[in-house]
Order: sequence, then structure tokens, then C-alpha cells
Amino acid sequence: MCGDETCKPKSKSAAKVMYDNWKPVVEPIKVCAQMIIGFLIFFVLILKVIFYISGIDFSPQLDCSLQLYRSSRLDWLWELFQDIKNRSILNLVAIGLALSAGVELAYMLFTPGPDEAIEPLILGLSSATLLIISKIDGSSWEAALSVAVFSTAIVGLFWARNKLVNDRNDCDGTLARYIGVGSIKRSKHESKGSDKIDI
Repeated sequence: MCGDETCKPKSKSAAKVMYDNWKPVVEPIKVCAQMIIGFLIFFVLILKVIFYISGIDFSPQLDCSLQLYRSSRLDWLWELFQDIKNRSILNLVAIGLALSAGVELAYMLFTPGPDEAIEPLILGLSSATLLIISKIDGSSWEAALSVAVFSTAIVGLFWARNKLVNDRNDCDGTLARYIGVGSIKRSKHESKGSDKIDI
């Protein structure tokens, strides 16, 4: 919790003014980018389920009936479909979380507060945890230990983020009270001045 002295309004520096000007511009871009990533993850998971149920094979060795529908211009698309089919669901979600963490890291460069750096760390650790889980083959104490360490780190980051948010709210409340007291004092002083003029 911050004290009254630290929460008093201060003159903005040039860097603070630049952050205040650019943050409203970049924040909608970040939200749109993360929504696009979310839709892509949802779409890829639907494709994964369709490929799994249908048993379609996108490898180059296809039946003659399917070979007619292949085009050399679409080889990249068939390779992409085959890659989606071969990857696990957790692996695909981990890739999406890694992309989202990259967007958060880019957005962090346009914000002055340290709390903005916690979000990409949480996403990055979550992505790493899912990648490790997706590659576990049987029982491996190294992988289990890594997952436990990452999970503990994620919990610690959530605690740190909540603490920063609470401290910011306390500071905003103190600042609001400071401004309110100042306005009350000014209004009383002005009212006294007007009374003297009337007399």
C-alpha cells in the first residue's frame, strides 16, 4: 500500500507522455491480435478433430482417386494439414499461447508499468508447460519436475500480478482522496474569499 506522499500527483515526464499517447493506440491492436490467435486456435482444433475422425491422409503417397485433387500450388496447404494432423492438441494450444505471449511482450514495450510484463510471462510458462506435457512419453521424473516448477512459477506470477493490481488500486484511492481534499480546501478558500468581498 502506498503512502500519501508517494501517491501525490507529479508532473509528467516526456517518456510518460509518450506512453500515455501510444498506449490507447496499441491496446486495441493487441486485443484484435489476441482474438485472431484465439479464433485460429479454435479453427485448428476443429480441423484436428475432423482429420482424426475422417482419417484423411495428406502425405504425398495418396490414392489415385485423391491424387487428382492435389495441385503443386497447394503443396504447402497439404503439408500444413498433415502437420496439424500429426501434432497433439496440447502442442497446438501451446503454440497458440506462445504466439499470444509474443503479442503481450510487444505490447509491454508501449507501457511503463512492471505489471504488464507479468502477463506474457504467465502465457509463456503456460505454453512451455503444455509443450512439455505434450511430449511426455510414459513416466519421466524430469518432465514431471519441470511441470511442477513451471506450475509453481505460474502461481507465483498470479500472486505478484494481484498484488500489483491491489497496490495500484490503493494508490489510485489515495490519489483520489488527496485530490478531493485539495478541491475541498480550494472551494472553502474561495467561499471565504467571496464572503469577504460581499462584506
